[in-house]
Order: sequence, then structure tokens, then C-alpha cells
Amino acid sequence: MTQYQENEDKLIAAICHLSGLIFMFGAITPLVIWVTQKDRSETIRFHALQTIAVQTAVILLYMLGMGCYMLSIFAFIPFSAMMVETSSTPEASPLIFIPIAIIILIFGIMCLAGPAYLIMIVVAVVRTLQGHDFRYPLIGSWIYNNYIAPPTAVPE
Repeated sequence: MTQYQENEDKLIAAICHLSGLIFMFGAITPLVIWVTQKDRSETIRFHALQTIAVQTAVILLYMLGMGCYMLSIFAFIPFSAMMVETSSTPEASPLIFIPIAIIILIFGIMCLAGPAYLIMIVVAVVRTLQGHDFRYPLIGSWIYNNYIAPPTAVPE
């Protein structure tokens, strides 16, 4: 493989990671790259497949978090109405803190996870352009071991 082709492969792999900045639609670019360029090199195949997996997981986790967030907000309405109706009973008061705690917890996690995801994308792009291997936590090694690395022959 020539130096030019290696540099082009690194650039394509970096574009896969960079597409993560387009939230909710960022998985389309690495999917197109994987379909059209997967036979070109192992680098492109690995980074495209890894990025598809990470961005799909991020989208699913975001939807799960927003679903829980919305459920907790809608659960807050009946609890607050119950508190107004039964304000004389002391056992109803702790129930109001359950949806509030869920709202605060999910909002806090999302506020921390968003910047961490952006930093991870920038690190992935820079390391890929420099020619270093970058693997996302949890998913990167799994993708490489199961889909990229050649299977080892098991002696009989």
C-alpha cells in the first residue's frame, strides 16, 4: 500500500468519526463509507463499523434517556395533583420527590455525557489522522475482535 493510499484511508476513517458531530444523522456517513469502501482496507472497515456501532448506541441511549425524562415529567403531574388534594396527609409528601429525583438524575447524566461524547469524537479524529489506532471504550475492542481480526484456527 502506498503512502498516499494510507493517508487517504486515515482521512476517510477520520471523516467517519467526525460525522458523529451531526447528531441523530451521523451514522449515515460511516454506513455509506462502510458499504462502499469496506473492501479497500482494514482501517476503513474497522473505523466505519466502530463508528456506526457507537453512534447507534448513542442515539438509542439518548432516546431512552429522553423517554425516561418525559415519563418522569408526566408522572410529576399526577403526584403534584395528589399533593394538592391530600395536603393534610404526611405519607403522600415523599412521593413527589421520586419524579423530581429522576428528572434531576437524567438531566445531570445527559449534561455530563454530551460534552464527554464530543471530546471523545475530537480525540478519535485527531488520533486517526495521526495514524494511531483509536478504539471507543467497550465497543471498539469488541468490534475489532469479532468483525475485523481474522479468526484463529482451532486445532482439532
